[in-house]
Amino acid sequence: MAEAGYKSLISYKLTRIAFDLGWDFVPKYYNRIEDSRQRDQIKQALRSHKQNIVEGKDGIEAVVNYLIDLLTRSGYLLDRQINAVEEKHQREGGYNENLLKKRLEYKRSY
Repeated sequence: MAEAGYKSLISYKLTRIAFDLGWDFVPKYYNRIEDSRQRDQIKQALRSHKQNIVEGKDGIEAVVNYLIDLLTRSGYLLDRQINAVEEKHQREGGYNENLLKKRLEYKRSY
């Protein structure tokens, strides 16, 4: 059986990759109950963009919009990650600080 023509489109291949990655990514990073609305919206967007190409609806526009959405969301997650690292550093100190503490403890023990 011949493969559907849309499956050879680069736009479809990209949205398929994004769909597969996103489908695994979303539950991992949006796992709290308060994330459920956003998790559902992301999954719906993943479904919609891929399906738009299958149905021939604005293939290139859908891909660009989807990429913008992915970049926005990844930027948001990166900001959260940076904030978490900064908070951890404030609470626990940095690598060099912890090495110094261990060195001073070692010196005090002898």
